[in-house]
Amino acid sequence: AMDAMSVKAAIADPSQMPSALFYTGLWLVLLILAVWRRLDNRVRAWGLLLIAYAAGSVTLLTAGLGGSGRQYMIAVSVIAVILIGTRSGFIMALLNVATFVLITVMADKGLLAPWLVIQRSSLSGADWIAEIYETLGLLSIVMVLTILFVNFTLTLIGRLNRARIDLEAAQVQLKEQNATLEQRVKERTLEL
Repeated sequence: AMDAMSVKAAIADPSQMPSALFYTGLWLVLLILAVWRRLDNRVRAWGLLLIAYAAGSVTLLTAGLGGSGRQYMIAVSVIAVILIGTRSGFIMALLNVATFVLITVMADKGLLAPWLVIQRSSLSGADWIAEIYETLGLLSIVMVLTILFVNFTLTLIGRLNRARIDLEAAQVQLKEQNATLEQRVKERTLEL
């Protein structure tokens, strides 16, 4: 839906065609990562992260603060933590902050104006619809991954609790066997 909105906007305004083609290319790479199951999961995860980072950066460059680039930058860091790990999340967060600072400097120096394709108006219904699609898409991804992560964590906690209970039962059994063995040793010692 997000790419369809970009293509629709590009048809109405040909100056947006490079962005539409870029996003279409990102969707194709994402499709390849989804279909190519033999590819290492870490490579697929980093591919997803870099696609989202590229989409967020280009959105921030072309739409400025009126776009959804900021949401991408937040979501990518959280997704990195969930899919790969804490260090990857921090790496993505640092990369996102550095990119945001660079674009902020570009805007402050007047260098961002040539990049801006969309002059967003908060009163435009089409812009609000596009923002809703993008926000819901990112929110859905983050929520699904977070829920999967929480369920995985709860499963691990359950396994750890079962292992602890089994260990405690084994310790009780070992103490009983030890007491029985000590009793047998005393009885045999007395017999001798």
